[in-house]
Amino acid sequence: MDNQRLFRLTSQSNDGVFDTLFNEDIEIGAGSEIALQSASFERQSARVTINGTNSTIKYSLQEDKQWTAGFPSGTFSQLQDGETLLTAAQDEMNLTVDMEDPAYQITEGGFLYSIDRGSQWRAQLDGDGKTEITAKTNEPVMASDEDFKTDFPDQYAATTVLAGVDAPTLATTTPGDSSYMSRDGPVTTQGSYNESYVYGKLRMVKGTGCIRARLNEIGAAVTGNGILATIGLVNDYSKLTSGTIADADIIWGLQVLGNDTNYRYKAGGGTATWQDAGVQPSGFAPAASDENDNDVLEIVIGGVVGNVYGGVSAKQSVSLNIHKSDGATFPDIDQTLFQDGSVDYYYFISYHAVAADIKLDMIEADLDPYLSNQTNTSHPGDSISTLATVVRSGFANQIPATKRQGLFEFATAEVGEFFGFAPGKPAKIPAGTGSAAFAQSQLYTFVSETRAEFSVRAKNYLVLFDELPLNSYDSYARFDVAQRNANSGGSRRNLLATVPTTEDQLAGTSVTQIAFEPSTLDYISLRNTSPVLTRRLGCRILTSTYEPIEIDGLASLTVLIRQKGSSCH
Repeated sequence: MDNQRLFRLTSQSNDGVFDTLFNEDIEIGAGSEIALQSASFERQSARVTINGTNSTIKYSLQEDKQWTAGFPSGTFSQLQDGETLLTAAQDEMNLTVDMEDPAYQITEGGFLYSIDRGSQWRAQLDGDGKTEITAKTNEPVMASDEDFKTDFPDQYAATTVLAGVDAPTLATTTPGDSSYMSRDGPVTTQGSYNESYVYGKLRMVKGTGCIRARLNEIGAAVTGNGILATIGLVNDYSKLTSGTIADADIIWGLQVLGNDTNYRYKAGGGTATWQDAGVQPSGFAPAASDENDNDVLEIVIGGVVGNVYGGVSAKQSVSLNIHKSDGATFPDIDQTLFQDGSVDYYYFISYHAVAADIKLDMIEADLDPYLSNQTNTSHPGDSISTLATVVRSGFANQIPATKRQGLFEFATAEVGEFFGFAPGKPAKIPAGTGSAAFAQSQLYTFVSETRAEFSVRAKNYLVLFDELPLNSYDSYARFDVAQRNANSGGSRRNLLATVPTTEDQLAGTSVTQIAFEPSTLDYISLRNTSPVLTRRLGCRILTSTYEPIEIDGLASLTVLIRQKGSSCH
């Protein structure tokens, strides 16, 4: 028998299986050795077609009340489009939730709550390459709460900045009563946004939430003599840190003028001007406690303009609200805020007059919960107006555990499998569970069972022979998860070689090209104690976890078989 022979194995079955037959007998001597000389194939990435029948995503934080968002339509490959689709899903979910939607509000203890307030959804790959869908909520930052600043100084410093040459101060009328924020020093430039202001050190929530403040007091003699306070959102954080806020920087805003002068609003940023809101303050007498129905000014992020899916881009809206005890309210101004989730917004409140003229309290801001980890357990909802028209904080002790439920669901198993989720797996955290964890920084997490193929560009394929017994071993336990996690389920496998490769997708396709040729031939001993006579050399190309792959076109393997002890190369 020849000392060494070359065999080219080809397959066009598109499943990675090489069922190769020769028209003459092949004798493999006892104790022969085999090596992989080269491998060449094109892998077809997993694909999914999304249309009106399977594009929806259902998700929620509460029992029997589900939000619906969706994916864009089209045919997508895992390698090229997987992460893009995850980002699209994340954006669409955050663009949809709305703390003001009455269908999703809860009445508890005579007050109205939104469990979605302060919530944000995130879709990404975890450290193991699995798809991870999370929903997180946090307590609002209570910028004007003196007790909160005293009890949680690190949290306050990490989230809130008091700025300007005459930075705002906090005070309490009576111990245990409502604290307020105001300006002590004289006004140098009327209307300046930068002499005395507070701002959020972190961006606003990208799901749904608000910045709100209550009129603690407007001086009785303060009539229409200029701007008293401004609440606004900007998208240029440097304007806040540098103290250079100008009208053009304010995208959304509300202004308080005299006690007999209509509020003003600004919508759209840039060249947009301040407009008359059509209502004036009615509740502005000194508020000695939380039990007060003074006017509440509020900028709410949430809701969508237009269709959420089906080829129409969702656009989050903002509502400018002035809640009043007499029922008069400034109508919502629903205009686009985020379009793709990439823009960050930051809140600020400027004081344009001294404390005798204007005081604000119950300043609450919902910041990105993945950046702000609020744990103000001793002040759950302290800073909340009793004004019935104001949606209270939907968090912690206010929402019964029986009404909390995490849900995430794809429309079809096919879409779920594209992201590594097992078919039929209930993506639900039942109501009433996890209430202790929910009490502060609740994180609902849904993780796929398998790694998403798009999570790793550097892959390792296996060449596995069906009949030839090879002297090869693998520590990976394919069928036993416990052994696999413990890395203790290894066994002998007919494994010829591993094919490490960094996959590059062919332009305009869902195909990746793999060409492998080792620098050194590594011969593996065959476990045949006697000669083998065969016409078939069957093998398979599998993923590193022994899953089949889809091949595009012709696949080719070149193997060398030699007599043990041969010096042929």
